[in-house]
Amino acid sequence: MTRSRWHTATSALVLAWLTAAGVTAALHRQVPASGWLMVHLLLLGAVTTSILVWTQHFSVAVLHVRGSDSRRGEATRLIVANLGALAVITGVVAGVPSLVAGGAIAVTAAVAAHVGSLTGHLRASLPSRFGVTVRTYIAAGVLLIPGVALGVALARGDWDDATYDRLTLAHATLAVLGWVFLPIMGTLVTLWPTMLRTRLEPGAERRARMALPVLVVGILVVTTAAASGLDRLGAAGVATLLLGGWLMTEPMVATVRRRRPES
Repeated sequence: MTRSRWHTATSALVLAWLTAAGVTAALHRQVPASGWLMVHLLLLGAVTTSILVWTQHFSVAVLHVRGSDSRRGEATRLIVANLGALAVITGVVAGVPSLVAGGAIAVTAAVAAHVGSLTGHLRASLPSRFGVTVRTYIAAGVLLIPGVALGVALARGDWDDATYDRLTLAHATLAVLGWVFLPIMGTLVTLWPTMLRTRLEPGAERRARMALPVLVVGILVVTTAAASGLDRLGAAGVATLLLGGWLMTEPMVATVRRRRPES
């Protein structure tokens, strides 16, 4: 399959999830669990599919490894992840816990295989100054796995309100800050100067390498604080995240000061 046909096919998957989310939003009064459904059609369906596709694409690009040999494996991972997401959503709406658990296992397996593929790219490639971008993708995949487990635990429904709220916040932290935020930050390290048609700031990749473990620790601390209800620990986690975010974005700010967008 050519690159253009591949991205057309994967974009159609994303569009299908977005369309389902849009229809659910329009008919939310008639749809059971519409709030939960809209969020998960968007994040578990559309966003997860996009992340699986584009983190693979950018990894191949920045590491200069051959991507064609892994296309069949990538397609398998996408199929498993999408079927798993569909099973989770159907299971929650229909109230079938076994379907939720089976779908979650499928999503976890697809993400774990994706992490394995990215790790293999790192090992097979020559040392690259942009390897930190791929490492953010790997960290994001690892963080999503306990996030999925928390989602399955929440779907069982036998929690008191306070515990349910804490677990929901922990689940959202791993899903949004871990699975979504980290890949965006890692991609911008290399994509931001490319978009501005300028060179990478000196030391930007070094700052990104410093920032990644700080961000991961911050996400884990915030998740732990959310699950346990410890506000002071949560504040420490947020401070750690802000530090990591500053380390990674300061070179981006310097880049835009030097070369402002022209279009």
